[in-house]
Amino acid sequence: MLSDVHARVGTGDMMLVRTELGNNFYYQLLYADIAYYLFSFILPLILLAAFNTRLIVTYRRVSWLLIRPNVSRLCSAKNHNHIAH
Repeated sequence: MLSDVHARVGTGDMMLVRTELGNNFYYQLLYADIAYYLFSFILPLILLAAFNTRLIVTYRRVSWLLIRPNVSRLCSAKNHNHIAH
């Protein structure tokens, strides 16, 4: 399956002999067609959706943690004003 490389010792000349794998129908289908669409479109869209979902969840969690102390301060300030009057 691997291509043969013939070299003449001491001359620095090499000859690359290609295999017939590039002309194989299943090789073209798997690597040129399926792998191309998988790595060019499907995988990036899945990663984008996953990272975007994680970002939104983290943003909501941080927003909730930042808003929560303010809400409790406002509630205690209202209660304190109500009790003082």
